[in-house]
Amino acid sequence: MKAKLKERKRWKAAEQAWQEEQVQLKAKRVAREKAEAERAERERAKAEKAVWEAKEKRVCKEEERQEAEHKHKAKASKGDEAGAGATSSEARGETAVTNSGQITNALEVILDESYGYGMPVSPSDSGSSELNPEELCKEAKWLEAGGKGKEAEGEGKDMAK
Repeated sequence: MKAKLKERKRWKAAEQAWQEEQVQLKAKRVAREKAEAERAERERAKAEKAVWEAKEKRVCKEEERQEAEHKHKAKASKGDEAGAGATSSEARGETAVTNSGQITNALEVILDESYGYGMPVSPSDSGSSELNPEELCKEAKWLEAGGKGKEAEGEGKDMAK
């Protein structure tokens, strides 16, 4: 019986040693898995950061491209404005002619209302081939005032013809 008891004690000691070894192995495995999970998390975060940085870089480049394009367009439009100096004068001249025509039409309406009959007004009436907008404005004001008083700079004389 002593032998059986000794055998049983050895068996229990071996079993306990085996269990302790299993616990240690399990603890090592858990620690290894935890370290692996942490490493994977760091790598995932690093990859996400790289993606974010790439996206930010792309956005910055796009903003820089748009800003450069905007500056280029602004510079081009300034160049167009400078290059369009003679053209701009022509446009102003055309506008003045158009305005003169409109003023002439307005004067015709005023004269028709004042005298009750149509009175043609043309550049030849003033003795020049071009209408002077300033003179037409003065005439319009004179006519609106009723045509009374001093005739301004012979304008009324031209109208009397």
